[in-house]
Amino acid sequence: GAPVPIRVEGVVSLPKAVGTIGEGVRVFWDNSAGNVTTTATSNNCIGWMVTRGGSSASAGTLIDVKLGGPNATAA
Repeated sequence: GAPVPIRVEGVVSLPKAVGTIGEGVRVFWDNSAGNVTTTATSNNCIGWMVTRGGSSASAGTLIDVKLGGPNATAA
């Protein structure tokens, strides 16, 4: 019940899942794995990728995500 600081807009750095995530791609938070993924099933949309998450970037690599609502689309 204590207040906590949270961010609901802007760009944040978050760990990514295995695989490529390109710029402008809608991304989702996988709470089980604790990372950003492109898999929509059973995950919550958090926004879209604003920096490249290239195939050479391993799982856990921090990537920048523009936070947006459940129907977020790249601007």
